[in-house]
Amino acid sequence: EHHDGSPDLAVPEERDPLIDDDHVIAPPVPRRRRSRWQRAALAVHSATEDVLPYIVQWLVALFILLIWLLVTFLLQVPGCPQGYLGPGGIADHGLYPNCTGGAAGYIDSVVLGVHMYQNPTCRWPYNTGPYDPEGLLGCLTSIFLCWLGVQLGRIVMNHKGHVARLRRVAIWTVVLTILGAGLAGFSQNDGPIPINKNLWSLSFILLLAGLGHLAFGICYVLVDLLQLWNGGPMIYVGMNSIVIYVCHELMGGLFPFNWYMAVPTHGSILSRSFVGVICWNLIAYYMYWCKFFINV
Repeated sequence: EHHDGSPDLAVPEERDPLIDDDHVIAPPVPRRRRSRWQRAALAVHSATEDVLPYIVQWLVALFILLIWLLVTFLLQVPGCPQGYLGPGGIADHGLYPNCTGGAAGYIDSVVLGVHMYQNPTCRWPYNTGPYDPEGLLGCLTSIFLCWLGVQLGRIVMNHKGHVARLRRVAIWTVVLTILGAGLAGFSQNDGPIPINKNLWSLSFILLLAGLGHLAFGICYVLVDLLQLWNGGPMIYVGMNSIVIYVCHELMGGLFPFNWYMAVPTHGSILSRSFVGVICWNLIAYYMYWCKFFINV
């Protein structure tokens, strides 16, 4: 009532039912929509948790790879076509006899000179000169290959559970293998960037990384998941790796680890290398059986 006794006819102010004296109550998000958002956020986090935290390192690794691409395909090598990746010598109808390895071979010849490796595997089939298969330019792609190995280790560290790890390894296997094979035109010796171990070409290291992921996945299933294999015979070589390495350097050119081939081919060289690996594994197993270990 007013002070003169008349009734108060003012209409009471309507109050929002979601507002009380202390705080504002927000309208609830529908449970189904919130659940979708949560699942999407978890999926994005799971897909990137081994990549995004290391994005700066990834950029550095990709920059190193970019340097390899630019030098390989843009450097002007005297007497050679731009971006040449062939063996030189009598290959390509003898048009580029002094172009072995393209930019990679040229850089090594300028920097290393007479200290280059004199007996590359391409020397006899193509009658080439010196070439270093572990040269300066190939170090760049080797670094990127090592980085992909670090990435594989982060899959194991960041993803918990067998299924999550194997799913991630499978994705990387498919992506890397397709990229490597695609750069080579899904062929052995052709494509924009042929598969070439002596050059440590981009297609070679991507395909090698993809097959490495595949091998790791198989070993993970057999050793850790199913526990059907203890890692042999590789563990025997690992127990005396320095001894095997030194012995191979001293006796790798002797029979039965090596032998003369009148007409060497990729297949015959592969079979010879396979026999050599078996022999060194047998030696390593015998040392393991005798409990003879040498460590540095």
